[in-house]
Amino acid sequence: MGCATSQLKKIVKLTTNNNQEQEEEVMKNSSSSSSPAVTSTAVAGTRRNVEVGNDDSIDDNRDNSVLEKQKSTKGSRIIKDRPRRDTSVKHQQPSYVVKGVSVHYLKHDFLFEIHEAGLDQHAKIYDLEDLSKESHGLIRRKGKDVTCPRDGRIGAAYVDCLEGEDNVGPANLMLSYGWANTVDTITSTLYDHCISKNLNPKHTYVWICCLCNNQHRVAERKRMGIEVSFDEFQRIFYHQVISIGNVLCLMSPWNNPIYLSRCWCLFELFSAYESDHVNIVIAMPPSEKNEMVNALNNREGVNTLFDVLSNTSVERATASEKSDRDRIMSMIESGPGFPMFNQKINALLRDWVNHSIIEIVEQEESKVQDVRQAAQFGMLCTYVGNVLYRYREMKEALDLNKKALALHGMIYGPKHPYTAASMSNYGLILKDNGDLDAAMETFEIVKQIHESTLGPDHLNTAISLNNIALCLSDKREFDKALNYFLQCLDIYEAKLGNHSNTAGAHSNCGYVLLKQGKLDDALVHFEKSLAIRLTLFQENHPDVADSYHTLGLAYRQTGDLNKALEYHTKCLSIEEKILGQDHPSTATTYDSIASILFDLKEFQRSHDYYVKLYNIYTSRTENNGSHGDTAVMNVLWNLGKTLHALGDIRGALKHYEKGLHLSKTSNENGTSTSNGGSNWNDKFSTVMEKIKTQMDHDQD
Repeated sequence: MGCATSQLKKIVKLTTNNNQEQEEEVMKNSSSSSSPAVTSTAVAGTRRNVEVGNDDSIDDNRDNSVLEKQKSTKGSRIIKDRPRRDTSVKHQQPSYVVKGVSVHYLKHDFLFEIHEAGLDQHAKIYDLEDLSKESHGLIRRKGKDVTCPRDGRIGAAYVDCLEGEDNVGPANLMLSYGWANTVDTITSTLYDHCISKNLNPKHTYVWICCLCNNQHRVAERKRMGIEVSFDEFQRIFYHQVISIGNVLCLMSPWNNPIYLSRCWCLFELFSAYESDHVNIVIAMPPSEKNEMVNALNNREGVNTLFDVLSNTSVERATASEKSDRDRIMSMIESGPGFPMFNQKINALLRDWVNHSIIEIVEQEESKVQDVRQAAQFGMLCTYVGNVLYRYREMKEALDLNKKALALHGMIYGPKHPYTAASMSNYGLILKDNGDLDAAMETFEIVKQIHESTLGPDHLNTAISLNNIALCLSDKREFDKALNYFLQCLDIYEAKLGNHSNTAGAHSNCGYVLLKQGKLDDALVHFEKSLAIRLTLFQENHPDVADSYHTLGLAYRQTGDLNKALEYHTKCLSIEEKILGQDHPSTATTYDSIASILFDLKEFQRSHDYYVKLYNIYTSRTENNGSHGDTAVMNVLWNLGKTLHALGDIRGALKHYEKGLHLSKTSNENGTSTSNGGSNWNDKFSTVMEKIKTQMDHDQD
């Protein structure tokens, strides 16, 4: 990432010697601010338009064009494991020339024309041209006396009026945006994209509907009430998307993008994603990147990221024409369906969020020149590392927490709360990687630092108690774990009241009590946790999903399977949207639901969920080790069990045979774990013998 850690160390050392006063100011500021959080507690716009054929244009350019493709491929992709797309502009040879306006022209000449018209860079696209009026706006005025090269009539598209290769050329980038975006937002995003991708702004030609469609013909159609068939619209627009090959989707503002409120925008993004011939870039203007940086330096900013992901729902999106919205909704419903549509859109957004925040970290690291900036960068690493930890991007989270730990140790010393917080985050990753002893040792050191510097009743001390308890719980030392969790809860309730940390402590207490078989006590804590979280967060938040999951576990143990299924289903709807279908937490919920459905004798539905779980485990590259083998063997066992219950004995035998083969291979490679290779061998061999005996008996 940008400036190497060794360079940061040099900067810290140099500025420590030369800028002692600055360091003291940093320390002074840090003492009055809150400690960094650790991961332990856990529409406006008008319609757009498209030219049709050689002589006409229709009143909306939003892409509906891959409906048939979606029907034939829906559900066939693994979203999160899809390789990140090549986002560089590719020069292609379209079957006909689709012209675009250069980024250079947009940033300079176009802005000049806007100022000449009495507007400024904050004008929205629909401020530049009102197609409902007879009088021409800035866009139509440009080509009012120019002959359109496609139909030979007076009145041309804006792009047809431009000359010179620095201004106009074959489009190599399509802008997907909302007409409520400002000119400055559009131009700054495009220019920043060119700079970040090392593209020449003079030769990056953007197809942008307001300038590249003939708005004279669009206005005529509006006045005459003429509509082009939706099928024709799909065909023409999709051809343009394919011929250009690169789509830039503009997300602004970062915490409530206009883009996500427009059903045409969402459908266009989905359509481009479904095509193997289109590269997608999701981008935002530099000013929004700066806002995101500032927001990520506190817990609320992190929660806002989750809110952005949870709020995406095409059912709530709008269009300026009701008929357009109705047609889009009908196409989605009959094609991929609303749940699949929203899941895939959110998968793209998750990738955008992860890519954006990593890019922000790299950019901020390269700017570090003194102790103050190094301290700020260390805090950014802490918070971004926590976000990536939440998304289970463990390698990146570990790297960032190592950087934060190194910087905080150099700047503040080994016993400062900031250094201790970084150690806590590092310990959590060790715990999740299964190194419980190393994690416990780390948390004990942190606890000693907090108790000696802040006192036994400080919030940071409570976090240390919580983390130690998590390790004890994983070691199945439930009595000790509960004691630590209750100490932690007492501090949170006294210091914070109804806070997310308090909710987390209730949830942790409930989980240990559940493991001890104290169901009534566990339910009390789980219900309190859920009540607090619902007052703090939107319903579609990962912490709320966690509460639904634990309540599902509790009701499962009480024997109320329908209640358990209800809570796990609520949990799943959030996890699929926020975390994705292949996240470990989502996989756990699939497993819980499949198991409950089996007990309810809904064998087909149970089998369907186990198939999803099998696909997740076998597609994860990180699961090539022992955990992956054990997880896959367990799913193969359950798949065989459900097929056996459905009467598909041969299908069951096939899965048991796969499981036996994997068990033997794991045993030979030394990768079998918790259940032991020999135990799995015995299980699969025994059930296979019974099935074969049954099959022989049936033949007789």
